[in-house]
Amino acid sequence: MKKHFLSYISVLLLALLFGCEKDTGTSGSSPVCFYLSPEPSTRATDTEFEKGDAIGVFAAARDDESVPAQLRPSGNFADNKKYIFDGEKFVPDGESNSIFITSYPIDYYAYYPYATVDNPLEFTFHVAADQESLTESDLMYARNTDGSGKNNIPLTFIHKLSKVVVPYSRENVGGAAGTAVVNDAYTGCIMNLSTGEIRTLFDDGQQDIVMFKDGNAADVSFSAIFPEQTFSAADPFIIFDDSKEFKLSADRLFESEHVVELPFMGKILEYQFAVTPIEKNISSKGGTFNLAIASKKYYSVNGTLIPGTETPLDYDCSSSVDWITFDKPTLEVTVAENTDTDNSRTGIITFKQAESDKQVSCTVTQSAGEITYGAWTVTISANPTTIAAVGGTSTLTYSAVRNVLTNGTVTGTEKATPTISGSATGFTRSGATVTAANNTTTSSRSVTYTATHEGKSATCTVTQSAGSKQYASWSDWTVTVSANPTTIARTGGTSTITASATRTRTWTWNGVSGSGGTESEKGTPALSASGTGFSLSGTTLTASNNTTTSSRSCTVTATHGGKTATCTVTQSAGEITYGAWKVTITANPTTIAAAGGTSTLTYSAVRDVLTNGTVTNTEKATPTVSGSATGFTRSGATVTAANNTSASSRSVTYTATHGGKSATCTVTQSAGSKQYGSWSAWTVSVSANPTTIARTGGTSTITASATRTRTWTWNGVSGSGGTESEKGTPVLSASGTGFSLSGTTLTASNNTTTSSRSCTVTATHAGKSATCTVTQSAGEITYGAWKVTITANPTTIAAAGGTSTLTYSAVRDVLTNGVVTSTEKATPTVSGSATGFTRSGATVTAANNTSASSRSVTYTATHGGKSATCTVTQSAGSMTTEYGSWTTSSLTVSASPNPVAASGGNSALSCKANQTRPKYTKWNGVVTKTDTESQSVAVTATWSKVSGTGSLSGSTVSFDNNTTTSARSGVYRASSGGKTADVTVRQSAGSVSYTYTFTFSDGSTSTSWSSIAAGGDSKSYSIVSTRVVKWNGVQTGTENVSYSGSSNVSWASVSGSKITVGDNPNASARSGVVTFTQASSGKTIKVTLLQLKKNSVDIN
Repeated sequence: MKKHFLSYISVLLLALLFGCEKDTGTSGSSPVCFYLSPEPSTRATDTEFEKGDAIGVFAAARDDESVPAQLRPSGNFADNKKYIFDGEKFVPDGESNSIFITSYPIDYYAYYPYATVDNPLEFTFHVAADQESLTESDLMYARNTDGSGKNNIPLTFIHKLSKVVVPYSRENVGGAAGTAVVNDAYTGCIMNLSTGEIRTLFDDGQQDIVMFKDGNAADVSFSAIFPEQTFSAADPFIIFDDSKEFKLSADRLFESEHVVELPFMGKILEYQFAVTPIEKNISSKGGTFNLAIASKKYYSVNGTLIPGTETPLDYDCSSSVDWITFDKPTLEVTVAENTDTDNSRTGIITFKQAESDKQVSCTVTQSAGEITYGAWTVTISANPTTIAAVGGTSTLTYSAVRNVLTNGTVTGTEKATPTISGSATGFTRSGATVTAANNTTTSSRSVTYTATHEGKSATCTVTQSAGSKQYASWSDWTVTVSANPTTIARTGGTSTITASATRTRTWTWNGVSGSGGTESEKGTPALSASGTGFSLSGTTLTASNNTTTSSRSCTVTATHGGKTATCTVTQSAGEITYGAWKVTITANPTTIAAAGGTSTLTYSAVRDVLTNGTVTNTEKATPTVSGSATGFTRSGATVTAANNTSASSRSVTYTATHGGKSATCTVTQSAGSKQYGSWSAWTVSVSANPTTIARTGGTSTITASATRTRTWTWNGVSGSGGTESEKGTPVLSASGTGFSLSGTTLTASNNTTTSSRSCTVTATHAGKSATCTVTQSAGEITYGAWKVTITANPTTIAAAGGTSTLTYSAVRDVLTNGVVTSTEKATPTVSGSATGFTRSGATVTAANNTSASSRSVTYTATHGGKSATCTVTQSAGSMTTEYGSWTTSSLTVSASPNPVAASGGNSALSCKANQTRPKYTKWNGVVTKTDTESQSVAVTATWSKVSGTGSLSGSTVSFDNNTTTSARSGVYRASSGGKTADVTVRQSAGSVSYTYTFTFSDGSTSTSWSSIAAGGDSKSYSIVSTRVVKWNGVQTGTENVSYSGSSNVSWASVSGSKITVGDNPNASARSGVVTFTQASSGKTIKVTLLQLKKNSVDIN
């Protein structure tokens, strides 16, 4: 790259060069070419391209026409096509590197310098260690995501790495410089060609970079390019001629896409003068706070303080207001209380440094005095609180008051009159006077009044005593009596007697005339009755059945308080009638024994004789009896049953009948039954199968039974029966060692003796028993094979040496009849040896292993022809590495994206800690070497805004839509582990656009006004004239746009949206057009006019 500066590349926008088409067609046979578009003027760069420079290009086809395509690791529309700069544009390096446009949108991603790229999402790049050819290390990136489908694609390249320029003047430093080297820099990075994001490879290690030298012998400039990283002030940054060290004054982050100039300067005198804080807000109450003031001078070289040159400097202090004072010895600022409740106030303390005359200040802002109010206190009381029953008044006293505070101190009070509410029956209130009327109840009553003001309230209660009645003397009693009914039927019945006694007297409430009335008192008269066949119970008079043929009566008398009254109740004469016949028949006994016997029947017929429906006598007769059945005979009232020789009962039913009425009874004979003799004695038997069980054990099934017999006859008749038998279940028991009985199964366990054995099984039932014997064969003893085991604990001994314990044994099973019944143990013989190992009994000792290989010894345990082995291994001697804790030396901060789009959005802040830690190399635990490792790791930082625009939430900076045509930025600070670093987040300048609307209210742009009267007329139109304002494509508002109207005929005029048509003097119709034109946009809408002709002509 040499003479084609980007600042001059804009002329290429008009150039059409060989091999590329300027038209905007969507297809063709010519390959795509790329031309340079200048970078934004805000970016400092001196980049230039030279003929022959090569770039790599990737292309991606869109899936969604409205969304830019993203690159994939491989298989893109075009992968790493090589394009060569021919002095004016980039053209493909041969046909195999050509990219041809298609019918769908394509997005392009380019980088410089050209290289082999395996994966465009992880493009690894290293700057040169010797940057004599600086451009080979200048990684650049461009992308075009317009998706236009043109042959000529503009590209704006961005420097992705950091560049440092160090001007070196011999006049400044007293000597020439031959070479300059950047000390210990990271040289590798990885870039995502789809997004442009780049990160430094801190794991690749550091190396020195020989800087590019430009200039003459007296004044030269050294430059170097490297990935984003932080250089420590503790180490040399640049070394000149292998001897002169250039150190930074503080840790410094060299950001991607930035050029930093650091002049190499000589010794200079510097002044430091700062005050903290520079702004302070104080409450209206006033108070104190302390300042921190740094005031000194010192000499430095390249921004680095020369030790021992610092000198403190005095300073003067002044305050712009009298309510702020500063105590210089204690650095304490005192702010007086602000009692002005209408205005806040600001004062400035100014400090001026001696010698330098530097000035710093602290601005103090104090809030206006604050008026506050306490809570309202509401009170209410009544005097008196109790009013007599005859009535009276009580006076209320009430108030509301609260404190007035200035800056929290009570300076006065405020009073108010609360609202009074409350009501109750018998009470009225007029202002503060409560009146109670005469209480005409026997209960006390009260009313509660509530005083309320602004949410606070208080209550008081006024009570009136209970009223009482005053009485005159009682009058004489008045007694009355009556009966209902006064006549009772001949069959008998009841009449209800009603009697009363009353007297009266007058009364008043609390002795107040006219406040009472008259009350009556009721009494209960005593009742008595006089008359045959009548009885009185309470108020019920009862007449019994009148069995005579004459009527009868009763007199009832009511008496109370010496006064009486009477009434009479009468009963009608009696009447004779007969009831229905009732027939009955019974048998005694109702059941005859099975052997036969007799039963006596009893039967009758009877009916009632009634007087007035009440039975007063009876009439009797003899009914007719019928009925028969097998085995039964009747003679008069005697029924005889023969012997019943069946096993079922039998019966006969007899019916008695008279006067159309009947009744029945049944005589039953019991079923025949068997008569049994005594049971014989039980016969018990028992047997076993098999009777011999093998020596290994087994089972035998026991079979047992018990039986007995007896004779029987029917109903005790000899020879009429037979003989029956009964079975029983004997109880089984077993006696014999090694045997067990469960149910009918006898089980013999394994016979571990060398003798046979037997068991006797006894079956018992009802005192009778029987036995059988089961025998088991003698047992047999055998032995299993020896089992030898040997183990070691531990099996691995450390390289430094140690011991392991052997555990070994030999055991075999003892079997009876093939079943293990015990074990036999023995101690095996142990053998084995190896270099470095010794054994004493069961303890194996390994000496320190001084070789780099592991070693082992195998021990063998042997007994009875059987053996087992175990191996003890000792670890090899080895070198180990241990690490100390990471220590953060500085922070590296970045923002992505940066800049943020003008339409607004978020930029994610990220922070990396540049850390070191010690690395310890140990041989068998002994430290032999100490190194230092470095890394840069992402950390979670505390972010704060330092200055500028944007809002911070966590680690995200947000910009709203930029509605200005200027770019803007903010500085944000990361704090982590006691370290801080700043990053500037930028937002692009905004652009504004307008969308105009100019129509009639119905959305049309033309209309007509026809049949206008010949005499003229006027008409107003509703017109919509607006424009939508968009900043950066985002609608921010709608504005009304002015417009004007014009007519192409003289007889029509326009004012605003109103058209006025004059008189048509002609005998023919006429037409015209009114045009409305919108300001700014020039859009028009039209109204076509058609006026009718004049219908008559005036004759003079």
